Amino acid sequence: MGGLRKQLKSRGAPLAVFLAAGVLTCALAGIGRETYELTDGKIVETITCFEEDPYALLGYSEQFSEETYYIWPTSEDGFERSESGAVQLPVHQKFAVQLTADGQTTEVLSGVSTVQSVLQENGIAVGEDDVVKPGLHKPVSEACSIQVIRVTSEVTEQTVKLKFQTEETENNDLEYGKKKTVQKGQNGKKWQKVQITYYDGEEHAREVLEEKILEQPVTQIVEKGTARMIDGHRYREKYTMEATAYHSGSITALGFIGYEGVVAVDPDIIPLGSRVYIPGYGEGYAADTGGSIQGHRIDLCMASHQRIYEFGRRNITVYLLE
Repeated sequence: MGGLRKQLKSRGAPLAVFLAAGVLTCALAGIGRETYELTDGKIVETITCFEEDPYALLGYSEQFSEETYYIWPTSEDGFERSESGAVQLPVHQKFAVQLTADGQTTEVLSGVSTVQSVLQENGIAVGEDDVVKPGLHKPVSEACSIQVIRVTSEVTEQTVKLKFQTEETENNDLEYGKKKTVQKGQNGKKWQKVQITYYDGEEHAREVLEEKILEQPVTQIVEKGTARMIDGHRYREKYTMEATAYHSGSITALGFIGYEGVVAVDPDIIPLGSRVYIPGYGEGYAADTGGSIQGHRIDLCMASHQRIYEFGRRNITVYLLE
């Protein structure tokens, strides 16, 4: 082929005139010559020669370089013929493909149809476990990007920690909010046989093939206090209330004479007969009510007018005792 091409190019001016007419003759005489028409839809180049492989004709072409063009048939049945009997060879311009493999990225021109063909064309071998994106049999198009991921794996053994669990139980003798550890937790451990898969040398996945418990973890047990305590008193609820004070000696709602320690409350909030605790006042007995004692209001019975005056009106915390 190369010798024939050189002979054609050495013909000088007569050949140039012939090319200007759009016709290139690969051989001047002989039996079995074939005429081909290469076209990209705009330019038509006619070549007549003995070449048995039509795909090799780009090696003779002056219009379509085999470095940047490729031939592709119009149908699966083969090439069509023009009215003059010439074999029609559609010519397409190669497109850029970005190849990434083995730590290198290059850009090549290709005119083949599948990812696998591009890789073969560029001498890139693909192992059985390797991953190819977008896939070996995917079609190739313009601005295509192909990535070959080298996949390797190894089997190794390891010992891993088994973290202990923590259980909480309620302790009604322990102050609310406090915690006490009654059994200390201890981590366990287990042996594993693991298969590690690497993508291009970096770990991608781990699969446990086999494992065995070496030491069972010990559960940590923690008691949490549910007893609500204030100054040694257990309570079940607490309220913020507006407090005033009144003088002892009058008959309470429960029918006895009031004394210091009796408090007037709204029964819808604190039931009559309940025991309360008020920091700075002490224990109180909910035995009285009052017309103005509604909602979160409380009236504290006191033995002297001086104390009532000093107490005035203030917001306090009232603890409803168990």
